[in-house]
Amino acid sequence: MFKINYGEPKVSIVIPVFNGSNYLADAINSALGQTYKNIEVVIVNDGSDDGGKTESIALSYGNRIRYFSKKNGGVASALNMALDKLTGEYFSWLSHDDLYEPEKIEIQMKKLAEGNINNKVILFCDYSLFSNSPLDCIEIKLKSITPEQFKYWLITTCSLHGCSLLIPMHAFQECGNFNEHLRHTQDYDLWFRMSMKYKFVHIPYCLVKSRQHSEQDSIKMAGSAHYEHENLYFNFILQLSSKDLCLNEFGTESRAYAFLAKTMTSRSLNKAAKLARKKALIFLSINKGITEFIGVYYLIAINFIYHYFKFFCKKYFPIKFIKKLLKKYNF
Repeated sequence: MFKINYGEPKVSIVIPVFNGSNYLADAINSALGQTYKNIEVVIVNDGSDDGGKTESIALSYGNRIRYFSKKNGGVASALNMALDKLTGEYFSWLSHDDLYEPEKIEIQMKKLAEGNINNKVILFCDYSLFSNSPLDCIEIKLKSITPEQFKYWLITTCSLHGCSLLIPMHAFQECGNFNEHLRHTQDYDLWFRMSMKYKFVHIPYCLVKSRQHSEQDSIKMAGSAHYEHENLYFNFILQLSSKDLCLNEFGTESRAYAFLAKTMTSRSLNKAAKLARKKALIFLSINKGITEFIGVYYLIAINFIYHYFKFFCKKYFPIKFIKKLLKKYNF
């Protein structure tokens, strides 16, 4: 247990919720159960239409939380409302269906108190996944990266959990709030914008438990999210600098772009993949050399093989046909 001076900065834990009566109480309890006591818990009801169930749960906590309600506008609008209402110096997002470990805020505040951390830092940590019981979870240990490698890592891995972050409020004042026009990618859009001016520092502790269930928006709206992701990653690639590219494991712009193309293709983000391939070949023409040539074309070849294999399987072996075949032969 870390010794904390509770006269230190207040942290606002923000829980946006829409029809979250199934899990909201667990999330609130994990927020109120933090070992760092200088906190406030802010609940924003984003227009739930569950007959008052969500609101009833929130109001049952009385003055231990701050509760606000609004018309439905999406998670970005709920988070932005919280940003207008909160009184803390730091922001920590907690999804209504996720949980914090009791020491989440305490460990992060201790890290901020270290002498080598300045005020232009955003912290993030590892997390775990669970479905039925939070006691039965799978830990997601993130790769150890430097703040300078963050932007490329963010794009290529898509592993950052928004609830793991601890963000100083002045970062929002400098970089802006969540984009309410984005229904699915408002988080990564903001993290990338903030990474232009702030250092993202990794803490190697699992401090968040992320619940996996069928009612998650990421599952229910997977199809409609594709367009947003396509444009988001296309714009990310346009904004990468040579420094962002050269500090990764590949070491050169051409190989870094080629690996990006491979990654985007694996996610069916073809517009972004095409841009990355184009940039890889442009830099290959500048950084000539047999080793570079082999490395880039190896990645591009894998990219094309994967793309056309998916196309072939989708066209000639559709899922319905495979399921029918398996059923026919009792598999």
